[in-house]
Amino acid sequence: MRREDADFPTEVNWLLEEGYFGYLGTSDAQGNPQVTPVIFAREGNSVFLTISKVSKKVTNMRQNRRVAFLIDIRDPGDLANNRAVLIEGIAKIYGIFDVLSNLRRALRVRALLLKKYPKYAAFYATKGSLLPKPWRATLFISRLLVEVKIRRFSYMREAKPVYLERHAE
Repeated sequence: MRREDADFPTEVNWLLEEGYFGYLGTSDAQGNPQVTPVIFAREGNSVFLTISKVSKKVTNMRQNRRVAFLIDIRDPGDLANNRAVLIEGIAKIYGIFDVLSNLRRALRVRALLLKKYPKYAAFYATKGSLLPKPWRATLFISRLLVEVKIRRFSYMREAKPVYLERHAE
């Protein structure tokens, strides 16, 4: 277990590391919700995403920084073997100065995303120009780095909430 993992129970750490897709829930200033699948990497007590600059998610997070993030792993062969964590957090959209002032962390997050999603990285490197501009992987030109600072979480097993203790705040 890495040092930064000590704040979360083993079950939650496993989902944060092994989950492949997450679902980001945002809402605008009027409370209109939106949920979108995203790729992510966990670094410390945060989850990082890269999202399109022109997405509704960005507009919503600029109006309301409170977000929900769901990681759900299902076993189609055994319906009782489902695991999920619902995270409540605060989103921070990184601008260029944020990345520069946190360069080491931004590089760690980039390395985590490349390691977790090698097929995506290869596709973007070889065929990214075929994608619509908002989907391209160019940071600050078409994509933004977003940090979701984990404030609270609910762990679910077999479609039931399970109450686990968080070791630190």
